Amino acid sequence: MNKLIIPATIFLLFLSCYGCQQLIKGNNYYTEDICMGYYIIDENLKKSNHIISQNTNNLISNIEATAKSKKHLLPLVEKVNSIKEITNDFINYTNKIQRKLIEETGGFYSQDIAFSKGMPDLIGKPQNLTNLTIPERMFIYGDNSFAKGPMFEKKLKELKKVYLTAIESLWDDDGVAKTIFADSSYKINALNELEAQITLPVSYDDENNKWSENTFGGKPVAFVYMLLSTFENKALVSESAIVNFIANQMGKLKITFDKFDICSNTLKPIIRQGETFETDITLNAYTSKAKFNVNIGGKNLNVINGKAKYIATGNTLGKKKYTAKISIYDPITEEKQVLYKDFFYEVIKSK
Repeated sequence: MNKLIIPATIFLLFLSCYGCQQLIKGNNYYTEDICMGYYIIDENLKKSNHIISQNTNNLISNIEATAKSKKHLLPLVEKVNSIKEITNDFINYTNKIQRKLIEETGGFYSQDIAFSKGMPDLIGKPQNLTNLTIPERMFIYGDNSFAKGPMFEKKLKELKKVYLTAIESLWDDDGVAKTIFADSSYKINALNELEAQITLPVSYDDENNKWSENTFGGKPVAFVYMLLSTFENKALVSESAIVNFIANQMGKLKITFDKFDICSNTLKPIIRQGETFETDITLNAYTSKAKFNVNIGGKNLNVINGKAKYIATGNTLGKKKYTAKISIYDPITEEKQVLYKDFFYEVIKSK
């Protein structure tokens, strides 16, 4: 699935408005136009968030469909649904705060109020978007006997940890058969790669523990409302990265080449006096965990550590041909691939 990227114009507008609010922060003054700009950014963010969520839901449906024919992948279905539930809990919590924020402003402009102000474009938009005291009361000083800022900060700090812990648990109890989760040697690198794709911060550079004050202090309702949507966006983008990571494990098999050998490859290993001997010297890399069968002349050979040894006794003189048949089992597709190759050796008269 292609990850959805929020249009650059949205972020340019965000940065532009954020820069403006930094310049005038000292005066704690925000015009209606600036705050309306924040609200427009929020509307675009919500549209992008909806698209990201829908794309993730579609991918989860594909994962569920794949697992119907490959039962060993059902634990991955359970995991992506649990990840979705974690994200939904955070989104619902954030939406609840946004609703409370709007409620404190007096709600949305009705048609009558908007026309009375001579501004019909305000219909359906929040009132008092420039208000500075409502965010401070809710997030810093306390609303209904508690401040939401420290609680929200804790949610943000914990969310990334919860995501990674959920993925890490896929390696528990021998993991998920026929995936990288069945091999603990992949665990550390896989988690590090995934963590880099999760956009949520684990902690903040705030030695004085004033994250709430620095984030919400002196900010108008419109900016805080938009900021909450950006945190939702970070959660949804992180969720998308995680679900994509899990989906990618369903369609590929990672092989580590952990055995090496020097090979002399020749179709004529014995020569007579005066002839030229020619062979290819190669470094052969293979995996000791590969699953394959070797058959020569109708006889199955034992495969040990990724190699099979063929031994034949030269009872009669002359050129001998043997054909190696290798059947490779793909644990992901549950299909077999059969390879054939002819080899020769020659038996010469002993001295």
